[in-house]
Amino acid sequence: IDWAGETVVAGTSGGESAFAVSNNNGLAFNDVSLIDTTLSNLRDVAVSEDSKTIYLISDDGADLSLWRGTTSWQRVLSQRDTSDYIIRLAPGESDVVYLAEKGGHSIYHSPDGGERDWSAGICLLNVQDLAVESPDIAYVLDTEGEVTRMRSAGLSWNTAVDTELNEGTGHMIVSGGEGVLFVGSNDGYIAYSMNGGSKWSKIGSKVQSGAGEVQVIPSENFATDRLIYAASDSPGQNVMRWKIGASTSWADVFNGNLDGGIYGLAVEDNALYALEYNPAKKRSILWQCLLPATASHSSKSWVARATSAETDAVDPQVNFNASPRALKLSSGGKLWAIKTNGINRLYRINDFTEELVLQEPEYGYVGPVNLVTGTAEGVTFRWKRALKATEYEFSLAQDEEFEVWVASITLASDESPVVLTIGPEAEGEAKFNFTPGMTYYWKVRITEPLFHIGSEPGYFHIESMEVIPPVIVKEVPPPIITIPHTLPQEIPYPKIVLPPSSSPKIVIEPAPTTTVVLGYMWALIAAGAVVLLVVVGYVLMSYLDRFLIFWLRKGRYRWSRWRRKKFETGYEKQPLPAADSLEQIEALLKQVTWTMDGPLHLFDAVSYPQTVWAKKRDDCDGFAVLAAALLRQWQPESGPVLITAMLRPVRKSHTVCAFNVPGAGLWFFDNHTLRRGRYRTYADVAAEVQGKARMVCWDVVDPDTLQTLEFHVASERQDG
Repeated sequence: IDWAGETVVAGTSGGESAFAVSNNNGLAFNDVSLIDTTLSNLRDVAVSEDSKTIYLISDDGADLSLWRGTTSWQRVLSQRDTSDYIIRLAPGESDVVYLAEKGGHSIYHSPDGGERDWSAGICLLNVQDLAVESPDIAYVLDTEGEVTRMRSAGLSWNTAVDTELNEGTGHMIVSGGEGVLFVGSNDGYIAYSMNGGSKWSKIGSKVQSGAGEVQVIPSENFATDRLIYAASDSPGQNVMRWKIGASTSWADVFNGNLDGGIYGLAVEDNALYALEYNPAKKRSILWQCLLPATASHSSKSWVARATSAETDAVDPQVNFNASPRALKLSSGGKLWAIKTNGINRLYRINDFTEELVLQEPEYGYVGPVNLVTGTAEGVTFRWKRALKATEYEFSLAQDEEFEVWVASITLASDESPVVLTIGPEAEGEAKFNFTPGMTYYWKVRITEPLFHIGSEPGYFHIESMEVIPPVIVKEVPPPIITIPHTLPQEIPYPKIVLPPSSSPKIVIEPAPTTTVVLGYMWALIAAGAVVLLVVVGYVLMSYLDRFLIFWLRKGRYRWSRWRRKKFETGYEKQPLPAADSLEQIEALLKQVTWTMDGPLHLFDAVSYPQTVWAKKRDDCDGFAVLAAALLRQWQPESGPVLITAMLRPVRKSHTVCAFNVPGAGLWFFDNHTLRRGRYRTYADVAAEVQGKARMVCWDVVDPDTLQTLEFHVASERQDG
């Protein structure tokens, strides 16, 4: 032993001997160098959100050790005759540590990362799992499916509450924020509580038929989107999605079937991670999905990284299947797992949720076409460099799933932004003629260094070769003003009569008056006519705008409901096709043929979606109402609405179907084309529909009842 001020260094003896250091005059020691301690079993790991502090539990089958790693490793707790503990940290508080004896009753708590202070408590339940909500509140789940809440490091315990799961099936518990809890069973079910465990609700449907031990995780935006993700350790199943308060069945978000089972789930920045272990192949796979909120079983939004013979130089088999949760996450895409077979090891898998940011062209950009040659101009693409990338793969396709490929270009660049121009004037792989009237999708991913980093798809349109009728301009010719010549006249001299009785009077006859029509009078008449025409035109245009406002607000939907009742009742009960993804909805809409609106774009009613599907022909109203019905049939929580913009000229007026995408704002179907973007409000969608036309008014309508939810005239929108 050696003493220097408050620092004491000592060596211990026995089976767990080590060199230890104390920074508080010997009141508490932490082991910094091992002598006879054996690290044979790694049980669990917890990592601070910034990844700077790691806690690792080990035992030799009998004695427990808790290790804390920062710039160096220290043993901060050692207990004899005990093993198989789990560890949890308080969210955002890397120094608040909870340890629980799995299968036992002991709970340990430290507010300072195990540096000096530890308190021990006894839980009346047999611990299966532990979830920490805050530094002061934690929840314990037992194997019977009961949950109790502890406060103040175990000084206060609530009465255990049944989660409504089947008896003896409690498997894991996770916190979704203040008062929000989720429990997974070992027979495929999930229960949840929204009031701190006082009351529980069980989701009536199994995650999947044959599901075993369930992993469940709430969305990072659960407070707003109410989404959870779940999977089980049963082989051959998938990752599923459920919306609390809205879903009636589980939605499959994985393309295909997993060979193994899932032993851990994690979320960060709206990315979902699933850790698979396949006992038959003796390997583990980490799956990542960047868009789990909208993914379906037909989506290709998952990427994978599997262990191999090179993962562990000593053992070619790597099993990541610790229970109750095998996958841990810290910020920046760092995932942690313990190898449970052979020599236990702690693995960190670096993933990156950073995305390539597409800058140009903007979503929905319309590329111009030379109307003389019929050739589309080139398109310039720009995106922000990420993670010191030096090589990219640029992909161009005619569909959002990138199944109909147009081009795949490898581009080397260490600049930011990265610039690529594709068009008829480009060279090599970038030389390409865009088809007028076509919609294209593009995305970029990094190929050097080899990361799973890519962009979300962008899209743009090429202007169609629509024949524009000639515009005949009739100019009013200037008035012709003619001034007649004055005719020569002889003016006789007046006669002078001298009366005898008075002074002589001279009488001079007036000269004849010449009739002259002044030119400026014609100019005044012409100007007055022009002013009159302008006034009349303004009055007519004003009345047309008023009529459009009246029609959209009062007449259109009354007419539509009457027409549905009189002529379409036979279609109302007909079934619509099922769709389980946005891509399938888009494909179904493409089976409908667009037809011209009714006279003046006003008197064409909004039909039943079943009518549209049966006839396979309609205008923008039909596409929108059919898209809304398919969306509600697939995901009712998307809340589809019809947005109609009355524009001038009237032929530009248009209706779309807008809907909510969790974590991505509003998207909308424009006829059969899905327009992706981060529209925050319905007004943003209406502005996108407006384009360069003049807005008269617009509304938001429930597609089922045709009841108006919002109505705006142009001045209201502009003022707002």
